[in-house]
Amino acid sequence: MELISWLADINEQYLTGWANKGLVRRGKKQLEKESISDWQLTIHAASANINNYQQTIDGIGFEFAKCNCAAAGPCFHLTCFLLGLQKKVANRASVESQITEPTTEPKTEISDKAMRTVAPSPSWQISCAKQRAKLLGQTNIKKAALWLQQGVTVYQHVKSNGLLTEIYLEQVITVFIPKTGGVAISSCSCKKERCAHRAVAVLHALPESSKQSVFSQSLALSDYATQCINALSQWLQSLLLHGRVGTTQFSLEQGQALVTELTQADLPRLAKLLSILCVNLKQDVERMSQSSPSLFSDKLAEIWAIISALSPPSVDLPLPLLTGEHRKRYAIVQDIDVFSFGIECWRSLTGHRGFTLHMYCPTLGRFLSFSQSRSRSTDPNWDTIEALKQAKLGDYDLPSLVATKFRISKGWVSPDGRVSSQTGTTVLTPSSQYWADFYTLAKTKQQILSGYAEQLKQNPFAQKTQQLIAIRTIEPLIFNRFKQTWQGICYDVDDNKINIEIVTTSQADQFVRHINSTNMIRLVYGYWFFNSEQQLTLSPLLAWELNSLKPIAKGYA
Repeated sequence: MELISWLADINEQYLTGWANKGLVRRGKKQLEKESISDWQLTIHAASANINNYQQTIDGIGFEFAKCNCAAAGPCFHLTCFLLGLQKKVANRASVESQITEPTTEPKTEISDKAMRTVAPSPSWQISCAKQRAKLLGQTNIKKAALWLQQGVTVYQHVKSNGLLTEIYLEQVITVFIPKTGGVAISSCSCKKERCAHRAVAVLHALPESSKQSVFSQSLALSDYATQCINALSQWLQSLLLHGRVGTTQFSLEQGQALVTELTQADLPRLAKLLSILCVNLKQDVERMSQSSPSLFSDKLAEIWAIISALSPPSVDLPLPLLTGEHRKRYAIVQDIDVFSFGIECWRSLTGHRGFTLHMYCPTLGRFLSFSQSRSRSTDPNWDTIEALKQAKLGDYDLPSLVATKFRISKGWVSPDGRVSSQTGTTVLTPSSQYWADFYTLAKTKQQILSGYAEQLKQNPFAQKTQQLIAIRTIEPLIFNRFKQTWQGICYDVDDNKINIEIVTTSQADQFVRHINSTNMIRLVYGYWFFNSEQQLTLSPLLAWELNSLKPIAKGYA
C-alpha cells in the first residue's frame, strides 16, 4: 500500500479521532495561508514547512507524522499538513505531475474477468486469527469477546471510505477503520493506539461462524479456574457424603476459602452461590433457627448445574452467563422516560442490608431498579433508613421520586436493569401526576409463565424475573418453620392459583403481617421463579390495595 493511497482516505472525522476538533479547526485555518505546491510528496514520504516548523511523514499511519514544534503529541501544524497532503492528492492528474520519485515496483496485469470474479474482503474482515492477534493484541481480543458475549450494544455503518462502529459502554465509543490501510491506521475516540474497542469492531464484523470460533478460543476457562471447579466438586461430594448434620467447622472454613479462590479465578457466580451455601451451613453449625433447608437445596442444585455446564461437553451458552461478572457493567442511556412506583428496605441472608427504588421505563419496555446496600460485617454502623434519606438520583432526593414520572436525560443502566447514580446522571423535573398506564402492565399468571419460559429457553440459567400481576384475592400467609419461609397462595383475575414464598427477615415479617391484615390486595409486584417442585412461584416485594396509589412495602412506610 502506498502513502498516497492512505492520504487520499483522510478526512476531518478521521483526523478528529486522532487529534481533536480544535486542532483540526486551527489546521484548516492555517491551511488557507499555505502554498501546498511547495510541499514535497513522494510515494513513500512527504514534507512541508509550516510556521517555520518542519513536518514530515515517512510511513502509513499517524504515528509516522512528525513536527519539530514543542507539542508533545498532535498539533495544528500536523493537522494542517495532513489536510494539505489530502488536498494535494485529491486530483490524481495533479498528483502524477508532482511526484518526484518514480515507482520501480513491477506491475501485475490482472484481467477484467479476474477482477470481476475475485472481490477483495473489506480491510476490517480479518479471518486469520494470528493476524488479528498481531494487529489487535490477544488481551484486547479476549476483552472484546467478553463484551460481545455479555450483550454490549454495537452499531456498525459501512461508509464509502471505511467502517464506522459505535459501541455503547459507559460512554459511546466510536471506532473508524478506513477502507485503505485497515486496522493498522484505524482511529478510536478513546485516543489509545491499541484498544479493545477496535477489537470489538473487528469481531462484530466477522461472519457468525467465525465469531463462535473466536469466542470459544478467547473465553475458555483458565487452568486455575478448572482447578477451582474441581476443588469445589470434591468439597460438595464430601458435603453430600457427610450430610448437613455432619458438617464440621473445618469443612465450613474450607468452603469459605473456596469462595475467595473462585472469585480470584473469575468465577463470581459460583463464588456468590457458595457464599450463600456457607452462610446456611454456618447457621446449621451454630444451630441458628433461620437456617433454610429449601434455600440450601436450591443453591446446591444450581451450583451443580453450573459446574456441569462448565465441564466439557458444555451447554451452548455464552461463558459469561455461567461464570458471572465481578462488577455491574453499565451502558449509557439518554432521554428515557421513567415511572417510579415504590421503595423497599431489605436484608439478605448473607448479611447485606439496603434499599431499592423500583421503576418502570416505557422507553426501554422493562422494569428498572436503583439500590444501595452494605455488608453488616464491613460497615456495621450503616443505617438503611438514614442512607435512604440522603440518597440521590441526579439532583433529586430518592424518596421524593416515589410515585412520580421523570426523564433521565443522561444515565447508566446495566443489562439486568440496575440504574447507576454515577457522576453525570441528569434527571429532569419529576411530575407528581400518577402514571395511569402503570395498571396496564399487570399480567396474568399465564402471560408471566409464557414470558418466563421463553426467557429460560434462551438461557436455562436465567435469574428470577420481575413482573406485576393483578390478583383477585390472596389467602393469609403461613410461616413454615422448617423452610424458614412464609408460604401461601393467591389467585389472579383469571382464577389461576399462584404459589407465594417469602424468605423470613425482620422486614419480610412486617410486610407479611400487613398483607395478612387486609383482604383488599389487588396488585402485587415481585420476583418470579420455579421452586424445588418446579412450580411457578411469586416472592412479593410490593403490594397495592384496591384504589390505593401507595404500595405496601418491606421495611418502608
